[in-house]
Amino acid sequence: MSTAAPAGSTVEAARLIDVGWLRSLARGDAAIGERAATALVVVSGVSAAFIAFFARSLTDAGLAASAVVFFRFIATSLITAPGIALSIGKRSASIWAFGAGLAVGLGWITYVLAIERLDVASVGAIYMTYPVAALVAGWGLFGVRPALRGVVGATMVLLGAAVAVGLSGVTSDGGAVLLALAAPVSFGLVVAVLSERVDVLRPFERIAATSAGALVGLIPVVAAQPLDSVIPADGRTWALVLGVGLLTSLIPMGSFVLGAPVVGSARAAIAGGVELPTVFVIAWLLLGEPPTSAQLVGGAIIVAAVVVSPTRPPPIATVRPRVRSRRRQRV
Repeated sequence: MSTAAPAGSTVEAARLIDVGWLRSLARGDAAIGERAATALVVVSGVSAAFIAFFARSLTDAGLAASAVVFFRFIATSLITAPGIALSIGKRSASIWAFGAGLAVGLGWITYVLAIERLDVASVGAIYMTYPVAALVAGWGLFGVRPALRGVVGATMVLLGAAVAVGLSGVTSDGGAVLLALAAPVSFGLVVAVLSERVDVLRPFERIAATSAGALVGLIPVVAAQPLDSVIPADGRTWALVLGVGLLTSLIPMGSFVLGAPVVGSARAAIAGGVELPTVFVIAWLLLGEPPTSAQLVGGAIIVAAVVVSPTRPPPIATVRPRVRSRRRQRV
């Protein structure tokens, strides 16, 4: 019996590894089914949730928080670096995206530091308040006034986070709660910037500039750390380093960029809402931290807020370039 693969399989395999086809798909020029696109957004949310596991595991292994975040972004930054757009028409937008990346890289350091001091479910719930920060940043910096649904959604998110953390969490370690809040504030700023200042960039170009900004901002912070807190000490830690870069950065960003333009920002936001429940499951099954009843209730409120809130273009700039209207739209 012949072991040769069918011709059709060979063609499909060649198509999958063809870089030109992947680039075309990332630009939105290649066809992708709606179900497959929705699945990609779900994969993005699930993958991104694993940052909690890797953050706890890598800091327990002795790595500094800044080193954890550096390893998270380095692979994505190197792979997407050729996509940084510096032409005259795109230079300003790339600088905005680069600056946003600086903010988000430093914000993720505070997330990892908070994971060291608080339970994972609470940090995950606090992180999901980033839409509130995006709403405030969009209004304060770019004059995008929130609509009623946006205010309702933001209020629900804050309520859910408050229920999940609880008064005892704030009183026991208020400093850690403030650290955890820095991450959604920085990411909310990125959402606002990428929604309002980078319309001329394609998705791949936006990811390239943002990732580069994050990496550049992290380099001096990592360089100031003791060497033994930056270099993994054993094979297991190196495997975790590889995992944090692949599973929590490259895969979620790539999946989101491919899927969200097909399904639209509304469905993308709803499908991406799987991230918080996934954080709870990871905390329970992988880290031995079963969520409390209050955390489950707070998480449910936050997921509901994601569903009812109006959706602007997704934070990693997944929509096709659009022409800015002279008249501001409400969010």
